[in-house]
Amino acid sequence: RPRVLATASCPAAPAVGSTRSFCVDKLTGTARAPELRAATLRHVSAHALYYVTDDVWPSFPAALGTRAATLFTDLDDYFEGTSVGTRNVGGTKHIYPELQASFGPETDVDRNCRVIFLLTDLAKYQPTSSSGIIVGFFDPNDMAPADAACTGSGSNGADMLYLMDPATFVKKGYSVTTVLDEQLPGTMAHELQHDVIFNARCWSSLLASCDGLDDPAGDLWMNEGLAMVSEDLAGFGLAEPSERTRVGKYLKVYPGFSLTSWPANASGDANGDYGGAHALLRWLLDQAGGGCLPGGAGGCAFTRALVGSPLTSRPAIAALSGAAFEEDVLRFTAGALFSGEPFSPVPSWSFAAGVPWSPLHVVVGRAAFQPLSTAAATAPTLRHDGWRAYITGLGTGADATLRVTSTAAVKPRLGVARFSGTLLQPP
Repeated sequence: RPRVLATASCPAAPAVGSTRSFCVDKLTGTARAPELRAATLRHVSAHALYYVTDDVWPSFPAALGTRAATLFTDLDDYFEGTSVGTRNVGGTKHIYPELQASFGPETDVDRNCRVIFLLTDLAKYQPTSSSGIIVGFFDPNDMAPADAACTGSGSNGADMLYLMDPATFVKKGYSVTTVLDEQLPGTMAHELQHDVIFNARCWSSLLASCDGLDDPAGDLWMNEGLAMVSEDLAGFGLAEPSERTRVGKYLKVYPGFSLTSWPANASGDANGDYGGAHALLRWLLDQAGGGCLPGGAGGCAFTRALVGSPLTSRPAIAALSGAAFEEDVLRFTAGALFSGEPFSPVPSWSFAAGVPWSPLHVVVGRAAFQPLSTAAATAPTLRHDGWRAYITGLGTGADATLRVTSTAAVKPRLGVARFSGTLLQPP
């Protein structure tokens, strides 16, 4: 299939107030269960159309209060990087310009030169006892010809992202500020990256196989990690406390989760995997430097090259970093342990200076480590995909021998660093 790029001549946008129906997955299981929902176009910006389904629109004024009047001005400012309102002074948050510069173009299957955002109740069929909330998603099924009656493929034949409508979101117990200034715009950046990587890796047929949604050629962990990083570069993500907490919990708590597999536990909960993939990709971008830092001019060449690479995750990363992927993980581990410490044995592997989360442990939290023991009963355990850091304790300064045995078919890659200082465990 040909790669779909923006058309040279863009048609006029539909008029605000015009209506259409969208086919929306009920999100009740692994099999698609779409239903038709009527919606009205409520706002048009330079690169986006904002539709709201008619069933939720009446609840916006009461749920959002004074922010209801500025809802689309705020979302517009975040997405376009403008400062028409008061929430994005100086255009420091800029989703669409950053994604274009740092990741590449999104699809344009409907040839309208705009992304459609559909705000609707994504939790309509979610059990009330559910502990999570669906904030948004990208569905590559919409790249197929439109299924107007919503009785077949469920495709809208459009380049669109689905967002939890803010009124329902607020009713779930979240503050209006959190919903409008963090969760929704951060998700816009996250899901748009999924569309971009789908455009680059699936529609262009660069790879032999592509499963679409979150898994181009089996690289779900990299796709999700890049989506988390897209939030960073757009001014959200690690700039917000909620995402710093997730990455911090991965480094400190999540023993069953993984940097590079998805999901890593039997329950299918990927929360810790988001933190791991985010931390690793964030470190790789910090090492790339330059425009990869938030606000960097001209975008990030590293992310753009990774998205557009014909290679799958590990060899693509190795080709860009100049080191074996296992070596990159070793350096990441050293950076997570020693970043910003005055006694760091490898300062060049630290997280980049001059950004709010560097050194990492100051804002995000310290990486946990285990004592290295020879006793079988207290032998150290590995995380899901083998990543772990160990500390032996105070040495004498003399030479030492470290013997590691493994019965695994693929033997572990080890790195050893000697340092003089007190490396604190996370609280």
